[in-house]
Amino acid sequence: MGTNDAYDNNMIKRWTRKIHLKENIFQLKRFTFPINISNWHWTLTGINFNFKKVIEYFDSMGDLGINYLNVQLKVLSDEHEDKLSCPLPEIDSWSTSSCGDRVPQEPNAFDCGVYACIFAKASSRDLYPTNISQIVKNPREKLIQLISESQLTKCKLSN
Repeated sequence: MGTNDAYDNNMIKRWTRKIHLKENIFQLKRFTFPINISNWHWTLTGINFNFKKVIEYFDSMGDLGINYLNVQLKVLSDEHEDKLSCPLPEIDSWSTSSCGDRVPQEPNAFDCGVYACIFAKASSRDLYPTNISQIVKNPREKLIQLISESQLTKCKLSN
């Protein structure tokens, strides 16, 4: 998303070029994509490239994110065309799932980044984030614990 939350394919190309992969995101099993909405709220999409071919949207404030799911499918299609020089195969077999109303909700208006990180961690382990609230009583403390134990996946982005 670019200025005013509009889709900007050039910005996406620039961002995905900075990810240190041997080839492209399509070689991955799953990919999480953080979304900053209007410079005030963080959400997340999780893409499963394995057998499911699903794009999920996670929002700790309960938004369903239908527009972001549609944009993410467009991003995948454009990225496939850009990196592999052909259309995304079987685009109709991809599904989208809005999880905003089924994931733990932040109790305030400033923990969205913490929740997005925890949703990303859960998604990377094929855990569905609804179970997080049963395990994590204090998401900030859990995130600090994960960081201190070096349990977060590190993704080095070049400047």
